[in-house]
Amino acid sequence: MTMASLLVWRDRWFLGIEDLDADHREILTLVNGLIEVGAGHGSPLRNAEEPPLEGPLERLQRLIDRLRRHCRVEDAFLKSIAYPDFAAHKCEHALHLAELVALRRRLAAHGAQEIDEGSLNYVKEWFLNHLSDDRQFVRYYFERFGGAGADRVLGLQRPLWGNKVLGPVSTPVPGYLPPVSLSRPRPGATRRARAAS
Repeated sequence: MTMASLLVWRDRWFLGIEDLDADHREILTLVNGLIEVGAGHGSPLRNAEEPPLEGPLERLQRLIDRLRRHCRVEDAFLKSIAYPDFAAHKCEHALHLAELVALRRRLAAHGAQEIDEGSLNYVKEWFLNHLSDDRQFVRYYFERFGGAGADRVLGLQRPLWGNKVLGPVSTPVPGYLPPVSLSRPRPGATRRARAAS
């Protein structure tokens, strides 16, 4: 069986929203971890004293758990910016999570020790489509609030899971806007931003 190829992060995948970008990079790492073991190609070189490596079912469950958290955060963000297609985007999240849960259940029911390449490619395609779909709300967000940072973001009242700084984009990307943070605006900034608009 041939193994699905690993994903390599591309600068064009940056959304310009720091916390979501960090989250997407973490999800990419989990997708690649699933691909690495999915077709039974985990690292064979281990010290006998090391704990057993995670199998594909455990890695798929970790990915599902992380995606659940990501979807909750992204849904809260979309709601806070009054994204017009919020309901449809939230339904897409629920649908894809249900498909991944169904895949895990099907594999567990058959005692699978590996994941077929078609399923691995589905997970990869889902991730790439998710990034593409997110471009729609990012366009709306920057058109509505501009790219000046958290003080211009109305309605975001709490930090998400911290400000993970991944550094600047290494190469210029057409249409790329500088990152903004989803952290809490300064006290009074929301009132000033509303008064200015």
